[in-house]
Amino acid sequence: MKIRLLVFINILFCFCASAQTVADKIIAKVDNHIILKSDLEMAYMSYLSSGQKVEDNLRCQILQRLVFEKMLLARAEVDSVSVDEEQVTSQLSRRMD
Repeated sequence: MKIRLLVFINILFCFCASAQTVADKIIAKVDNHIILKSDLEMAYMSYLSSGQKVEDNLRCQILQRLVFEKMLLARAEVDSVSVDEEQVTSQLSRRMD
C-alpha cells in the first residue's frame, strides 16, 4: 500500500513538474528592454480607472507609448556619458574659484 502511494505521489510530482505554466508573455522587445503583457494590462487598467474617455484602439496607443519609452531608455543608455568623481570635483573646484 505504501509503495503504491509513493509511486502515485512520484508520478503526480513528475506530471506537475513537467506541466508548464505561463506566468507572463513578452509582447515587445526594444534593444535589451522587454514589455510584458502584464505591463500593458496594468497601464490599460490604470487608464480605465482614471475615468478618461476610452477610445477603440486604446491598447494599441498604450503599447505605442510603452515602446516609445523603451526606445528613449535604450537611446539614453547609448548616449550616456560616464564621468568619474575626480572630474566632477575638479570642475566644481574650478568653477567655485
